[in-house]
Formats: sequence, C-alpha cells, structure tokens
Amino acid sequence: MMIIRIGDERRSMIEDHLKKLRDMFCSDDTLKHHRQLAVESLVTAAANLPHKAFIYGSLFALIA
Repeated sequence: MMIIRIGDERRSMIEDHLKKLRDMFCSDDTLKHHRQLAVESLVTAAANLPHKAFIYGSLFALIA
C-alpha cells in the first residue's frame, strides 16, 4: 500500500518514505521470498501512476 500512497501526504516526508521502501525492497526476507511480487507491484504502480514518475524513479535509483 505504501508504494501506491507515497507522495500523497506530507510531501516533506517523501525522502524518509523512499528510504523505508528501499529498506523493505532490499531486506533479506523480501529478496528471498517476495522479490518477484515486490518488483511487479512497483512496476505496476509506476505504470498506472505516471504523475509519480519522479518518486518511483528515485526509488529505482535507491534500490539499484
């Protein structure tokens, strides 16, 4: 849910929220058990919410 809602509230917190999402995506549990679902969720959100492209681009960069 955080992937979809990021940037909707408290824009001053975007950087903190991006770091939390990055940590979630890069956690051992996510990488071992839910990597494909996490990647598909992020790509789907980016495709369906183009007005947040800069946020998702930043998240992709942090993950990479």
